[in-house]
Amino acid sequence: MLLNGGELNGKRYLKPETVALMTSDQIGPETGILHDPFYFPGPTSGFGLGFAVRTSPPPNTTWPLGEYRWDGAGGSFYFVDPQDDMFAICMVQAPTQGGRIQLAVKTMMFEALGKGLRKD
Repeated sequence: MLLNGGELNGKRYLKPETVALMTSDQIGPETGILHDPFYFPGPTSGFGLGFAVRTSPPPNTTWPLGEYRWDGAGGSFYFVDPQDDMFAICMVQAPTQGGRIQLAVKTMMFEALGKGLRKD
């Protein structure tokens, strides 16, 4: 529904403008909100209205901007990538391995799309 701009199976649940606000960075540099070491979405992400929002590619990747996501404390995660018209849901219970698993899953997915790690 979110990937389709607020519509699912021909029924509108949210206005496209609402989805655009939800999935846009609401805490950019102009807000003065600091991304300290405990800012868990990380330095390449801002935050929308309920989601982390990719604002720059992670180091050594060519991953697209505009992805929005949620990373669960137990290692589960999902992300929506409007640029490539896809989403993924990964359900795991591995609290100390979530970041590693997410990196591996996304790397495989984006390499399959020709958008993997940069070869600098």
